[in-house]
Amino acid sequence: MVSNPRTVGIFVNGEAVSDRDKQKGLSLEALRGIAALVVVFWHCALAFFPEVTGIYPETYGDFGARGDIFYVLMFGTGAVWVFFVLSGFVLSRGYFARPRSASLLRGAIKRWPRLAGPVVASCILAFLLFHFDCMRFDEAAQLTHSPWLLAPHVPDHISFMDAVRVGATTFFTGESSYDNPIWTMHLEFVGSYVVFALCVLAGWLRFDLVWSLVSIGVAGVVAYSLNRPLILFPLGMALALLFVARPRSSRLGGWLLFTAGLFFLGYSGVREGVYSWGWGGNATTLCIQMTGAGLVVAGTALLPPIRGRRMDAFAAFVGRLSFPLYLVHVPLIWSIGSATMVATDSAFLATSASVAVSIGLAMAFSLFNERWTTLTDRFSAGLAGLLISRLENARSSAPRAG
Repeated sequence: MVSNPRTVGIFVNGEAVSDRDKQKGLSLEALRGIAALVVVFWHCALAFFPEVTGIYPETYGDFGARGDIFYVLMFGTGAVWVFFVLSGFVLSRGYFARPRSASLLRGAIKRWPRLAGPVVASCILAFLLFHFDCMRFDEAAQLTHSPWLLAPHVPDHISFMDAVRVGATTFFTGESSYDNPIWTMHLEFVGSYVVFALCVLAGWLRFDLVWSLVSIGVAGVVAYSLNRPLILFPLGMALALLFVARPRSSRLGGWLLFTAGLFFLGYSGVREGVYSWGWGGNATTLCIQMTGAGLVVAGTALLPPIRGRRMDAFAAFVGRLSFPLYLVHVPLIWSIGSATMVATDSAFLATSASVAVSIGLAMAFSLFNERWTTLTDRFSAGLAGLLISRLENARSSAPRAG
């Protein structure tokens, strides 16, 4: 047993933790997949049902989902906050459970190529749809009067190499001219390295629970001051540290946290309906929503692990689809969904076509994503091993004092 009760002492029980974490991981993967679906429905609503989004009061008045607790089921921005908390949780949990410098180094090495491959592929997909004149968002916007469709992020000079450039560099620039959802990749990339740095710091602190949480909290405040959503990565990391240090499950507690999180995530900043208690201001609204994202992830982690082959298979399936679905759906809404809207004048059919084709393409895209992940894992493992061996050789050959 670990002698210091304040230390994250999970290392002794590696196999048991590994089995439990595997089941917990399936729950978190299911949450990631569901969040991706919410983003898809949100963009479909922005395109074909803008009046129900509640974000265009100057055009549609008070009609819409504002002040309704069910708003969270279609609120894509809240789902993105859940993605960020999940990233902080998942990237750090394995290291806290079994701290190995090699695994942390592998994660840091592979982060950009791991994300860049699928993002570049999605930008190439968008380029092909632009190149072959498949985009119909302008025509569809005339029917739906969607401000979002009227002003999509369209590149000034459409070309294959420009699509590759945008996909490869969005992590540093935040540019999203071919595929609107990749605006999050810059925050995802920066937030990932915030997590890696804090993992190193926790190791230097010998995983003392109190001091590690204090350090993560200070880093979260700094991250918030730089770019508010960045605080979600340290938040997810703090949750991972707590759950690894004090592993437990509670069906009642999990559902209470999860439900409270959904409630806060549904707050749109408008004091109406069930949110008449709310406060105004963008910063306050964002804080309430981000609190909700943290509670949703905490509730999911606290719930008993998923059991049963069918549930396991479902969780793994939606988890595999989450990233591909997130990347491909907007170009398909701009093209196939909008073309269906123009042809049928039916927002329902346009949404149905967008969702169905997005899921179908995401299933095929997930095969590429899995193979790309395997390739980047091998590359990062080889490079990390080389760097560690050279560092150890340098240390052994260094002259010793005395």
